[in-house]
Amino acid sequence: MPALTAEVKGLLRSISWSAAAKLLAMGSALAVSVLLARGLGPETFGVYQYLLSIATALSVLATLGLDNIFIRDLVKGERPAGEILADAMALRGIGALLILFICAMLALWWPPLKGKPGLLLCLMALSFFTMALQVSALYAQARQDLAPIAQSRFW
Repeated sequence: MPALTAEVKGLLRSISWSAAAKLLAMGSALAVSVLLARGLGPETFGVYQYLLSIATALSVLATLGLDNIFIRDLVKGERPAGEILADAMALRGIGALLILFICAMLALWWPPLKGKPGLLLCLMALSFFTMALQVSALYAQARQDLAPIAQSRFW
């Protein structure tokens, strides 16, 4: 049997870390959903899922669909990596602000979201600011080293 090259070993390592992180994320999401459903009850859990679907629909604005472009620029190396990552962080921050603004407007003017549901939606929108801090994952993807990304998701 032929020996595996260092490149193939690195690729297998990255794939195994990525798969393990995905399985852990799916398992923990299931556990949290079950606990929330049991704790909140059917009606309140339904409201929570409704708000989560609104936040998920708006999540496209968080990265503005530019992640692949940033990764491509990092691979090309025409500009310093720090400059590219700073641009990515700024644009993700702007996307998060846009999501927060839309959620606040929905909470103020859409009758089903007035009161506690609107406040909860705005709190969910705040979570998108963490995406601006995760630009190091773009650098790791450009280097095709998925292990640091998976390890950070574990913790």
